[in-house]
Amino acid sequence: AGIQFWNCQHIMLTGSGDAQHTYGIKITQTAGTGLNINSFSSDVEVERLEIRNTGFAGIMAKDDPNCDSTTW
Repeated sequence: AGIQFWNCQHIMLTGSGDAQHTYGIKITQTAGTGLNINSFSSDVEVERLEIRNTGFAGIMAKDDPNCDSTTW
């Protein structure tokens, strides 16, 4: 992934940019996901990103449960 958050809370990822550019953070040419938010991350805000030419998803924000009941 271009940027990953694992088990993080209260994150604000912002590319506030300037008068000449719409986006302040650009993620390009990744083999997988551009921005990956998972493993029980919560309270995340994302704004003003440009994500392109990724090998999979632009943004993936999810958790996959397993046999451990704490993941349900």
